[in-house]
Amino acid sequence: MEMAEYESEGIMAETLTFTDNQSFLELFMAKPVGILSLLDDESRLPKATDQTFVEKLNYHFGSNKHECYSINRNNKYSFTIHHYAGKVSYCALGFLEKNRDTLSDSVVDMFKHSRDDLIRLLFHGNPSDGTTNSNKGLQHRTAAEKDARNRLTVGAQYRNSLQILMDRMCASHPVFMRCLKPNQQKQAHLFDDAFVRAQLRYCGMLETTRIRKEGYSVRLSFDEFVQKYGLLSKNHSSDLSSIKCRHILEETNLTNWQLGKTKVFLKYYHPEHLEKLMNKYRQAALLIQRIFRGHIARKQFKKLKTIFITSKNEVNQFCTHIENLNSQLVRTLTQLNDKLPGKTVPAINPEDGLRPRPPARESSLNSSSHVSNTGTPGKYSLPTTKVSSSTTTNSTNTLTSNQLMVDYDSLLSYLTLKYGSPGERESCLRWFRDTQYPYVCQKGTFPSWFHGNITRHRGEELLAKQSIGCFLVRLSESRFGFSLSFRAEDRCRHYMINQLKNLKYNVIGEAKVHKSLDELIEYYRTHELSNWNGRLTEPCKADWSQYDHESLTPIQNSVKNQAYHHIKNISTRPHTTSTLPISYYANPPFPYSSKLYTTRPMMMNNSLNNTTKLPIAIVPPFTK
Repeated sequence: MEMAEYESEGIMAETLTFTDNQSFLELFMAKPVGILSLLDDESRLPKATDQTFVEKLNYHFGSNKHECYSINRNNKYSFTIHHYAGKVSYCALGFLEKNRDTLSDSVVDMFKHSRDDLIRLLFHGNPSDGTTNSNKGLQHRTAAEKDARNRLTVGAQYRNSLQILMDRMCASHPVFMRCLKPNQQKQAHLFDDAFVRAQLRYCGMLETTRIRKEGYSVRLSFDEFVQKYGLLSKNHSSDLSSIKCRHILEETNLTNWQLGKTKVFLKYYHPEHLEKLMNKYRQAALLIQRIFRGHIARKQFKKLKTIFITSKNEVNQFCTHIENLNSQLVRTLTQLNDKLPGKTVPAINPEDGLRPRPPARESSLNSSSHVSNTGTPGKYSLPTTKVSSSTTTNSTNTLTSNQLMVDYDSLLSYLTLKYGSPGERESCLRWFRDTQYPYVCQKGTFPSWFHGNITRHRGEELLAKQSIGCFLVRLSESRFGFSLSFRAEDRCRHYMINQLKNLKYNVIGEAKVHKSLDELIEYYRTHELSNWNGRLTEPCKADWSQYDHESLTPIQNSVKNQAYHHIKNISTRPHTTSTLPISYYANPPFPYSSKLYTTRPMMMNNSLNNTTKLPIAIVPPFTK
C-alpha cells in the first residue's frame, strides 16, 4: 500500500523491504486448494477422517511444495506451519467434527435477525459472489439440498467473516489499539523486556514502525499544508497549489521532502521542526497584541481622566458660584434686617463664642422676633405674640382653649423649622435635649414617672397590670411635647401635654397651666381631669437599665457640637430658605469662625459622587 500510494502520487521513493505474507495467506485461504477449503471438502464426505485430511494436506503442500508447510513424520495426525513468529505444529484430531459443529437453526435465525448490522451481515453474507442467502435459484431444489447448501462449516464462517473484515479495513482508515502483556506471571510492577519485545515483533509493530520511519509518514494535502504552515512563507499570496508549498519548504530549510500530485510527503521529524518555527510567530503575535492593547487602554484611560478632570472643575465652579450667591444673599438679608425699626444687632467678637440673641423689637413683624433667654442653660428663644395686659394678667394660671391652641401653633412652626418634623424620633429627641432636659432631669436623674421615648403600645403594656390611677409620662410620638398615660377602669388613657411659649405646661383640653411637669403631676394627684372621675395615684417606676439614657442626655455645650447639630438639623430639613425668619441669618446658632461642611469639602474628601444631589442651601459667610 505504501509503494502504491507513492506511485499514484508520482514521487521517487526508495524500495521498502518488508516481509511478504501473501504465500502464507494463500496457504490458508486459497480455493480450491487451501487448508480451509480442503477442511470443508473433507467435512462433507461421509467416510472422511482426520487422518485422510492430514494426508491430503501432505499431498498438496508437502515435499517442499509450499515454503510455509512441512510434514511431521513422527505423527500421522499432525503437520507444521511456518508462521511469521515461528513454526507451530497442529494436531488434526477432532478437526472434522469441530468443523461440522454448526449452530442450531434457531440460533442462526436469531443472529440473522440481529439489530447489529455487522452480525446480521456475517450470518447472511456470501463474499464469494457478493450476494446474500436468498431464495434465488432455489425454487427447483429439494428441502434437503436447500438445508445442506445453507449450512456453513466453522471454517467457511471464519473465512467469510475474515473476508468481510478485510474489505472494511481496505475501505477505511483503521487505528489499531494493541494490548500487550507485561509478563507471563500476571504480577503487578513486573515488566519483562524480552517478552514484550517478542509481542511487538509478532504483531508486526516493529516492522510497521520501521517502514513508516524509512518512508514518508506525514502526508498532507496542499490545502491543509498551506493553512497550517502558510505563515512561514514570505510570499503571502492566496495560492494553495504546490508552488506555495514549495516556497514554504524551501524557506524553512527542510530536506528529504517530496511533492506529489495532490499531497506533501514529509519525514516523521519534519512536523516538529515546523511547529518550532510556528511558535516563534505565535510569540511575536502575542507581543504585538499585548503592546497594542496596552496602547488602546492607556488612550482610553487618558480620555476618561480628561472627562473626570473637566467634570471636577465644573463642579468646583458650580460650588464656588453657589457660595458666592449665598454670600450675596446673606449680605442682602442682613442689610434689610438692619433697616427694620428697633435696636441694632451687637457687633461680633469671635473670642466671645456664640453671638448673643438680639433684643425683642417693637415691629410689625412680630412673628419673626424672638424673646432672648441667653445665659440660662436649656432655655431657648421663642417667637412671641403681643397680647394685652389684661389678657396676660388673667392667663397667669388659666387660659381658654382657643388661646392655648393659637399659642402652641405659633410655637410649632418655629420648633419644626429648628428641629425638623415632629413625627421623627430624632427631631423629638433633639427638642428634648435642647429645651426639656434641665426641667425634667433633677441632679442628673429622671423622675420615677418619666419613661423617656417609649411608644404608646409599650406604655399600655407597663400599665396593664397596675392599679387604677397608676401613671407615667413619656415623650410624644407625633408632636413636640409629652404624653400622660394612666390606668383607668376599663382601659389605659392617654393625654397630650404641651409646653407653651411662656415655658409653662398644659394638658390639652384643660384650662389649667402649670410651671413644671412636677407641678402638673402633683395637681392631678389631688384634682380630677375634666373627662375622668379619678385621680392619679402612684407612678409606674421606669427601669432605665432597659432604656437609652444617652439619647436623652445633651452633648456637652461647645461651639463644635453646636455647629455639628446645626448642620445635622439642616440636612434633615428640606433645602429651602423661604420659611426662615430674617433674624435667623443675623443671629446664626454658631459663630462665624466655625467651619461649615459645604459641598466643597465634601468633594475634596471624595464623599461627593455622581449620584449626590447638590442642595442649593443659603449659608452665612465665614471668616477664616
